Amino acid sequence: MASSFPLPTSAEDIPDALLARFNSGDVDAMEDLYAPEAVFVTNPGTTVSGWPAIREQLAVFLERKLPMNCEVRHAFVAGEVAMFALDWRLEGSDVSGVSTDIVRRGADGRWRFVIDNPFGTAAREPA
Repeated sequence: MASSFPLPTSAEDIPDALLARFNSGDVDAMEDLYAPEAVFVTNPGTTVSGWPAIREQLAVFLERKLPMNCEVRHAFVAGEVAMFALDWRLEGSDVSGVSTDIVRRGADGRWRFVIDNPFGTAAREPA
């Protein structure tokens, strides 16, 4: 199904690509948005890497079957790398956050997540 969702060719298109894939409800549609070495922050200070682990974390959000909406708080592009801060919310719930995400343009000209931190402004939890 991921093929029905084009990958962004500009960093500014990342939020729309994220919403389209997330709101499809198909966790596998999300895979192409992540670079092979991407990390996902599960809790402040804790990460997982690789698609199987990232998929497991995204499935927790998607199993709620609630659409996500987001607004760009900040977007900074420096050559092949960009940083976003997104205010996001799962509609009809109290699940929300301010993400801090790093994306990079690949050799194919498409932008993908390298670091996906859905709770990017939260304080690090003690070990």
